[in-house]
Amino acid sequence: MVEAASARLRLVLALSLAAWSPFAAAMGWKGEIDLGLVATQGNTDTATFNGAFDLQVVHAAWRHALRVEVLHASGHGTTTAERYVGALNNHYDLSGSSYLFGNIRYESDRFSGYSYQAAEALGYGRRFLPTGKLRAELEAGPGLRQSRESPGAQTNEAIFRTAGKLTWHLTPNAGFEQRVRLDSGRANTTIESVTSVRSTIIGSLALKLSETVKYNTSVPPGTRNTDLLTSVNLVYHF
Repeated sequence: MVEAASARLRLVLALSLAAWSPFAAAMGWKGEIDLGLVATQGNTDTATFNGAFDLQVVHAAWRHALRVEVLHASGHGTTTAERYVGALNNHYDLSGSSYLFGNIRYESDRFSGYSYQAAEALGYGRRFLPTGKLRAELEAGPGLRQSRESPGAQTNEAIFRTAGKLTWHLTPNAGFEQRVRLDSGRANTTIESVTSVRSTIIGSLALKLSETVKYNTSVPPGTRNTDLLTSVNLVYHF
């Protein structure tokens, strides 16, 4: 019953985001919705859902971007993966190639060894445009992080954050993207790499293959340092 209710909740969430996107586009916002679902019944009962919602808006020299990620997997009535991520990025353009940034990120992953990890950072970023098809961004700055082990005490520490993004338009209908993030603190350093390739199916609908690698230098006993996530999602761009 719990799994059925969870499945209905994920379906309602997906439909709500899809229904809301035309209103966001009408207000001048841009974004995309990623949805992936795999379910089996019979000899094996498993269900895996992962989704993401990106929203971006530009106003004068300001750029705001919000991203929400959800991952849930279960097998034989037992949850095997559950992860929620929320990130807000604010950029203020100093010129066409440089900007100031403010970043807030919250992550809850019940199987990572941490109840949650939250971080806030400020700094300087720069854009690089080698060609019209190849673009890159690199930013760095100081920040703070709050994390709690599961179970365990809360840790508050200063961090240094660096992040990079590479976008390569291979063809008019295919693209490659690489995102890397490093949050380094005294108690723990987190490195996350997201590699994705997408291809347009028709209109605003595309297929995306992505792999996420996350590494923590310090984790609670019995927890692995590295997490891998490979997904194939349908993407709706608006």
